[in-house]
Amino acid sequence: MKDCIALERLPKNIGKLSKLKVLNLCGCSTLKTLPSSIGALEALEDLDLAHCFMLEALPNSIGNLSNLKTLHLDYCKNLKELPMTFGNLQNLVYLWAQGASFFRLPNSFSHLLNLKVLDLNYCMNLHDLPPSISGLVKLRELNMGKTKVEKLPEDIGELENLKELRLAGCKHLKILPQSFGCLGQLEHLDMSKNTSLEMLPESFGQLQALNHLYLGGCSFGEGIGLPKNLNLLNLVELNLGRSKNLKCLWECDRHTQV
Repeated sequence: MKDCIALERLPKNIGKLSKLKVLNLCGCSTLKTLPSSIGALEALEDLDLAHCFMLEALPNSIGNLSNLKTLHLDYCKNLKELPMTFGNLQNLVYLWAQGASFFRLPNSFSHLLNLKVLDLNYCMNLHDLPPSISGLVKLRELNMGKTKVEKLPEDIGELENLKELRLAGCKHLKILPQSFGCLGQLEHLDMSKNTSLEMLPESFGQLQALNHLYLGGCSFGEGIGLPKNLNLLNLVELNLGRSKNLKCLWECDRHTQV
């Protein structure tokens, strides 16, 4: 049913499709609601609601999709929040929600114990993350670029499997928590164009797995350099272009590309 631009609703008995594994509603731009019976699709593994511009809410029954692994909510511009039952999707692995209009994520989000990829890029109404997000122990990729997030949860360092973190264009983000250095598996960090970023925590130097670091366009506080204890021996790419007020670096390995 992809790109059925005149489709406003699904049949109420869609839940009877008990063997359905993939439901593609991408581009159904006038779809306004989903029937509660959608929660009866117990075999569903992939649900694509990307570019459903008029979709205003997900039914509470969405949490009954116990086998759902992939969910696309990209550019659901009228979707302001997720139901509390969302945390029941304990087999969810990939959540793509670029350009959605969430103001917040439900506290039950921490129950998504198998989530590996969370894309919130361009969720420009998102102001913060629930502290419980640190419970996503299998999370490998987190993209929050161009959000209005002002701070990260204090215990974000508990995301022990996180390999890729994108915070580019988070213009309201000022500081990082000390636990940031506990992200021992982090390989790719993009914090470019964070014009309110004042400084990096001393624990930043503990990110020894880091090999790509982008800080171009960051302001930093007046006269503040990078932490002196940086020990980024695996770093192969460093971008500091147009970093205002940055006055000093650290002694780096000769293989690092600056």
